[in-house]
Amino acid sequence: ASAAYDPVRRRTVVFGGTRLGGWNLNDTWEWDGTNWMQRGVGSPAARDSASMCFDPSRRAVLMFGGFDLGAIHDDTWAWD
Repeated sequence: ASAAYDPVRRRTVVFGGTRLGGWNLNDTWEWDGTNWMQRGVGSPAARDSASMCFDPSRRAVLMFGGFDLGAIHDDTWAWD
């Protein structure tokens, strides 16, 4: 899974990862320090090993790249 902290919303955003059995995930979760909340909106393709960071000028978490079953992703997504 990939993660980044959003200081504006005070939440850690987690995307994707690999489930037992080797299948990659495309779900988005947020952690507010107490509770996990799954967010169900349109999302990028399933992947693992993406890079994520918070962009203060956009006030959004950005995600780039990652891998899924041999495919290399080179797309960028914003989460706000």
